[in-house]
Amino acid sequence: MKKSDLMLIGGVAVGIYLMLKIFTRSAKAATPAQGVVAPGWATMITQADGWQYFSDGTSIGPDGRYYKGSDLIYDPAGMYQQ
Repeated sequence: MKKSDLMLIGGVAVGIYLMLKIFTRSAKAATPAQGVVAPGWATMITQADGWQYFSDGTSIGPDGRYYKGSDLIYDPAGMYQQ
C-alpha cells in the first residue's frame, strides 16, 4: 500500500469514530437517567386492580380511559367513532 492509501484509511477511521461519538452522546442526552424525572413527566406511583396512578394526578383505568383528578381527559373508544 502507498502512504496516501494508509492516510485515506486512517482518515475514514477517524471520521467514523467521531461520528459514533457524536451520535451516541446525543442519544444518551435525549433520555433521562434512571431515577431522574424530566420536567413535565409524571412517575407512576402505584397500580391496583388494573388502575395506574401517577404523580401528576393522572390515573388510567383498566378500560384505557385517562382521568385528571375526577375529569375524563381521554377515551380511546372515542377515537374510532365516525
